[in-house]
Amino acid sequence: MGYALGFFQGPRSIAYASDGIMDLIPADVVAAQVTAAGAAAAATSGSSAGSDAVIYHATSSESNPLLVSYCFEKMREFWRAQPPPMCLPVTRYATMPAQHHPTQHNIDRSAAVTELKIQLLGSLLKLAGKHRELKALKVGFKAFRVMNSMPYCKSFICSVANGRALWAQMSSEEQQQWPLVWDNSAAMSWDLYGHTFMAGVRCLLFKVEKPSGKTEHLFKVISGASAESLRLWKANTPNS
Repeated sequence: MGYALGFFQGPRSIAYASDGIMDLIPADVVAAQVTAAGAAAAATSGSSAGSDAVIYHATSSESNPLLVSYCFEKMREFWRAQPPPMCLPVTRYATMPAQHHPTQHNIDRSAAVTELKIQLLGSLLKLAGKHRELKALKVGFKAFRVMNSMPYCKSFICSVANGRALWAQMSSEEQQQWPLVWDNSAAMSWDLYGHTFMAGVRCLLFKVEKPSGKTEHLFKVISGASAESLRLWKANTPNS
């Protein structure tokens, strides 16, 4: 969201190194791994096989590493094709240089420029009576400063060996239903995952009702039910 709003002020504002790894993971992989790990723990409970704790990493850094430079390329591609309804003045979506070595000095100078732009846009939001949007913009920038910081932007490689071993014990049918490891043979590519994720940000956070078809994605709003309709559904559905 910070990228879409224009918080980055060119390559020098990026706290990630060009060879950094962004450790993202789809939620369905996390859910599948939690479910399968719980079942495995229950199956071995009370036996010698279950005496030692087994750690499972729901991660992509080892199995399907995603370079930060690639993320910036895809973010620029998406938000140029589908601009958000609001962004900072003179926003030029940053790309990652082939060789980038961040410095705290450059990051701080760029953040000062971003703050000036926020003040300018904030004065217009105040005049328009959009105080909620202004508050969200300021809070968003605070969160951005934490995430786009050199201590935060380190690359960690986590092993998925235990996840692979558990997946190997499952039947072929179970393996299709429960993706425990996200690797380069996954049904969804990083391209499609990224565009789907950003389409969700555009719809849910920027309140754009429906992303256009300019970029391929799988995002769908699956529930628009009100609290009252959910209450009535629960009341009339056995064992809900």
